[in-house]
Amino acid sequence: MTAYNSPMPWNALNAIKCLSASDCEAVGWQSQHAGYGYHPLAEVRNGSTWSGQGVKGADGTVSGQLAAVACAAASSCEAVGSRPAGSHSTAALAVRWTGTAWSSQKLPAVTDRSYLTGVSCYRTGCTAVGGASTTSGVSTLAEAWNGAHWALQSPVGSGNVTGATDTIWNAVHCQSATSCVVVGNWDSNNTLAETWNGSTWAQDNTPNPIASDVLNAMSCTPGTAVCTAVGTGGDGDPPFAVRN
Repeated sequence: MTAYNSPMPWNALNAIKCLSASDCEAVGWQSQHAGYGYHPLAEVRNGSTWSGQGVKGADGTVSGQLAAVACAAASSCEAVGSRPAGSHSTAALAVRWTGTAWSSQKLPAVTDRSYLTGVSCYRTGCTAVGGASTTSGVSTLAEAWNGAHWALQSPVGSGNVTGATDTIWNAVHCQSATSCVVVGNWDSNNTLAETWNGSTWAQDNTPNPIASDVLNAMSCTPGTAVCTAVGTGGDGDPPFAVRN
């Protein structure tokens, strides 16, 4: 295993996508000062070494943190997360890799506070999911990239569990723009899985093996909707896995 030495004193890598043993993209954040001034971090591994990749915005720089990455090809990756948006607020962030550089993308404005935690890419584009604060709590957020621009895939909160005050999506897997699976939690202590058919989200039955359950990540068999999700329970309980 090869260690990567970041030029920044504070840094973290949160997600990775490997297309082969000699082509991996990892994303996260970096900062010169602990606790503030975060900037997106992207690294690529060529099979033997890691090297940094700059992430540029419209003004040459971009602030924020990256939480997830997906690649349709070596020259086509999307990474998502959040960026500062005024006092004590965040906005969803998406950056795209074209094979030569990462650059920030324009996202639709949703609420005063939003973030993206998962992304999945397919032949015609990508779907990213997360959450957005509303007057009724945290609501589900899904946005879609069609190869030219980002738009809301469905209205904010369209995946909310009826009667819940908080419904959050943490990870997504899509076979196409009309076939996606997401996992997360609602009201902070119930596992959640939902499917997208191109027009609506439908809640799936999921077990709650431990009190205060949250599904954090998911992996699916390529070309299928067979998925395994992992998560954590509250009160010091051990992690667990569920499968559809």
